[in-house]
Amino acid sequence: MDSSAKPRINGALLSNYKGQVVCALGKLKVDNGSSFSMTLCDGTDVEVFLDKKPEKELEGMIEVVGEVGSNHHQIQALVHRILGDVEFDVNLYNEAVNLSHQFPEFYKVGISDADSQSQDTMDA
Repeated sequence: MDSSAKPRINGALLSNYKGQVVCALGKLKVDNGSSFSMTLCDGTDVEVFLDKKPEKELEGMIEVVGEVGSNHHQIQALVHRILGDVEFDVNLYNEAVNLSHQFPEFYKVGISDADSQSQDTMDA
């Protein structure tokens, strides 16, 4: 997997990213072993598929980087991170996700070669 940043999404944006890799954050709903369902920050439920059963028990908030399936309510996880039972304002996070898509010129995802070259020049 390439190491560039992935767009953060909510359920309303999933259908725009079929076949693409995204970052989704949600609260665990049901753990099925090699898959789990979670509720994203806008209340949308998604099914996340794992290559293998996780070593640690899933709980609370989970961040997933994965590919959105042709059924946009399914994500094939490439990596996931268990954040656990943390206090988290999902409504505020949802607003931030929406703003990042509404004003993409202010919220760059990843870094282009031109950006990294200009950064190198600034550092010199």
